Amino acid sequence: MKKVLVLMIAMGMFLTACGSNEEAEPKEENEPIQAEKVVAEENESNSTFENGVLETEKYTLSVAKTEVIQSPMEDKQGLFITFKLTNKTQDEDIVPDESLGQLLFQQENETSRMDLFSNYHFLDAFGEDTETYNKMVDLSNANANALLPGKSVEFVQAYTLDNENNDVTFVGVDEITLEPLGDKQTIKIK
Repeated sequence: MKKVLVLMIAMGMFLTACGSNEEAEPKEENEPIQAEKVVAEENESNSTFENGVLETEKYTLSVAKTEVIQSPMEDKQGLFITFKLTNKTQDEDIVPDESLGQLLFQQENETSRMDLFSNYHFLDAFGEDTETYNKMVDLSNANANALLPGKSVEFVQAYTLDNENNDVTFVGVDEITLEPLGDKQTIKIK
């Protein structure tokens, strides 16, 4: 019993030693709690999408040409799109590939609507000779080149089609709200 009593006294001393040496400030018991209001910032979009043309503060993006292609490396067909991008800024570079995040391409099948992805291998879809292949490589690389202020460029991207029957639709997407802008546009597959 003496061992238990000694152990309890030792633990009490240990806990007292671990306590804070700071003096506690007296608190008023009925002090009201103040809640702070949170002000939501409303970011209005300055982007528009009309007749297949995405217009933002920084650039204009449009579909210049579309073509259904078949690469020997792919099982499915692809949608090859030539875009035209104009940099409207005075002092900022625009990377063409980054502007594509504001366009959503979709296709339906018998049961579903799905987003199309720009993962189609197109470098050999127009011919496997060196000259044609190198031309496609240059067009593909233009996606990552910085477009200078006040300049325009055409660049390409290829999307894997889900099927060969249904048309593809596309719409502009607001970069702030991620909501669709304007009316969907249709690209005929056949």
